[in-house]
Amino acid sequence: MPRKSLILAGLGLSAVVPLVVAGPAQASDSYHKAYTVESDSIGTAKQGGVVYFKEHDDLVSVCDNDTDGYSAELDVYVGNTLRYHLSDGGDDGICDNAAGYWGGAYNLPEHTNIKFVTYLYDGDTGKFTGGVSHTWYNDN
Repeated sequence: MPRKSLILAGLGLSAVVPLVVAGPAQASDSYHKAYTVESDSIGTAKQGGVVYFKEHDDLVSVCDNDTDGYSAELDVYVGNTLRYHLSDGGDDGICDNAAGYWGGAYNLPEHTNIKFVTYLYDGDTGKFTGGVSHTWYNDN
């Protein structure tokens, strides 16, 4: 837990630290969200896709949220090893999901940094765009 406190303080969120450290229920429900293009995080680019990661149960989703002809793609890494790939090719409200209780590659190791690489794929041209990496510490 000290590592998480240090990260939050480094981001200027020191006021949040007591809430995170105070109760195990909050720590076990650590939830993360990122976009397929980094600038989406600050609202300056069109959002084509989004990835969600909930540490408790290792719940991962990638969602295509734009009818732009691109699919939202996600690669999940532990270290330099690709654990699995998710792809959501339709803006239909149904995301591509994975859960740790499926076992195998989907059960992500605890107390480890997990890297999520999000990008968009144009099936018509075969071109990828984005490739933004987000690393989150899985303490659950």
